[in-house]
Amino acid sequence: MIREAVSNEAKCAACKHDADGVKKASMVAMYTRYKTSLAEFDEVDSISLFDLVKFGDCRTLLVDCRMATEQAVSMIPGSIPQSEFDRLLLELPQAP
Repeated sequence: MIREAVSNEAKCAACKHDADGVKKASMVAMYTRYKTSLAEFDEVDSISLFDLVKFGDCRTLLVDCRMATEQAVSMIPGSIPQSEFDRLLLELPQAP
């Protein structure tokens, strides 16, 4: 019984690891796609981002790329979900 519980726990950990890997690959692909299409925007590190949010820079758009189940627990203040960002991105005029 104990061996079976440990085996199941190891399987669950492996599934979570696989899911995390898939999520990370998805985020990297999304970042690469957005970085290319939004090249005119600067990247920002976490400390600078904290200052932008804290002092309310209106040019800052935070995109929360987490799963909906994670967003249901908490949202990053001032952020929008990725689905909304994708919708807004489609509304932008295309570059010639």
